[in-house]
Amino acid sequence: MLEDDGQDVCSLTLSGDNSTYCRRAVSLSSGRSALRVLLQQAYSPALHKILCQEMPHVIHVNSPLWSFLALQTTVLKKLSKLSAKIVITTHSFDTVYEMSPADALREFAKTFDPKVLLCGMRCLPLEHADKIICLSNLEKEFVLQKFDRRSEDVVVIPNAVDLSRFRAESYDFRPKFGIRNEFMLLYVGQIIPVKGLHCLIEAFSAVRNAGFDCALTLISYNITDDLTEHAKALGVEKSLHIIDYLRDQLTDVDLVSAYRSSDLFVLPSLRECMPTVLLEAMASSKPVVATKVGGIPEIVADGQNGALCSPGSSRELADKITYFLDSPSAMRAAGAKGRTIVELNHDWKRIYPALKRLYLSLLE
Repeated sequence: MLEDDGQDVCSLTLSGDNSTYCRRAVSLSSGRSALRVLLQQAYSPALHKILCQEMPHVIHVNSPLWSFLALQTTVLKKLSKLSAKIVITTHSFDTVYEMSPADALREFAKTFDPKVLLCGMRCLPLEHADKIICLSNLEKEFVLQKFDRRSEDVVVIPNAVDLSRFRAESYDFRPKFGIRNEFMLLYVGQIIPVKGLHCLIEAFSAVRNAGFDCALTLISYNITDDLTEHAKALGVEKSLHIIDYLRDQLTDVDLVSAYRSSDLFVLPSLRECMPTVLLEAMASSKPVVATKVGGIPEIVADGQNGALCSPGSSRELADKITYFLDSPSAMRAAGAKGRTIVELNHDWKRIYPALKRLYLSLLE
């Protein structure tokens, strides 16, 4: 949208092609080891070259993984080599920024663990950024408590989705992937411990044992065998469908179709900020069951567009799922309410003007 408004935009990504969303996209590769990432946090010649060539007016760092960009930009500004204003969207407030730079240095002196030092370095840009964008009110409270920042320098601009994606063509997702059950539960996201998927498998087993003919579909890109083994131990492996973005060559049409073909979206995370996948499910008029963590309660109203449960409680999760599966009218009502919430508060066309105003205010 900025490009359509006549602004010059260059998108930098760690990997992959971002040209779908930006006409000028540049990819920077990153090492995987903690030490290599730490060194890149301190200095990236490729990034230095791009920043000096582009001489941007505003640099928006839109992921905690991009803290090295914010850090390097901050250093260049201090050396008077760059005049860009720095905007950071935090995306996380309980793990990435859990240690101040001073605390990190003290801990590093004891352990020599580069991950500890990395955590402290990620905090540095937040002390110098011109504006900090938080995705939820809870996140803003955290930032103001932890950092010496004025309230007006920390703004809340929530995640949003492009609703046109969910009006586009779709198909019945289930037959393509052999899903023949009466109900389909859906999860989209990473398969990592903090997502609470073992808890979801246990809840899914309880739901099936309660007599509901349902399948659980997990869509991710880093598939591991331990979930399948856990499902086998509980006797539900035949109803578990794990779909890999890359292996199964999923397109955006596939993903939108998965949302539309599901009956209920489930997010059992132990920690979250404001997950876009919840908004995508709501945009698809699906009820959502999620945990009471991070900014989730700001978008999921318990008993209205979905249900909330305690993180790590498979019993609560199963109870919330069975409530909806046992009441098709409640599912329809919650799905419709979720769609309305997204249209009013999380439509990208409504959120974009706030972001544009923030950029322009920095240039005044």
